[in-house]
Amino acid sequence: MATSPRDEELARYVRDQWQEQLDEAYLTPYDLMHGFLSDTKQPNSVTVVDENEVVQSKLRMSEIVYEEYMKDPESIVPYFNAFGPSGDVKVSC
Repeated sequence: MATSPRDEELARYVRDQWQEQLDEAYLTPYDLMHGFLSDTKQPNSVTVVDENEVVQSKLRMSEIVYEEYMKDPESIVPYFNAFGPSGDVKVSC
């Protein structure tokens, strides 16, 4: 998903590299039809708990900043779970 001119540049670069090695490679533009995270003060999260309600794992809420440009909040798209509705999923094994 290219959300900035830099993202589009990188997508074209990857496509061009693949075109040199594969039979074909192409970019397909599309419109994103869901909204961005609306409640930034209380975003959705993913936590895995066991049968005793002990937290076994909690997913990171944001990307690790590897490059300076990543400090700009407009350059990083929130994780997918930011777009999903709140709720609890219970699984028995």
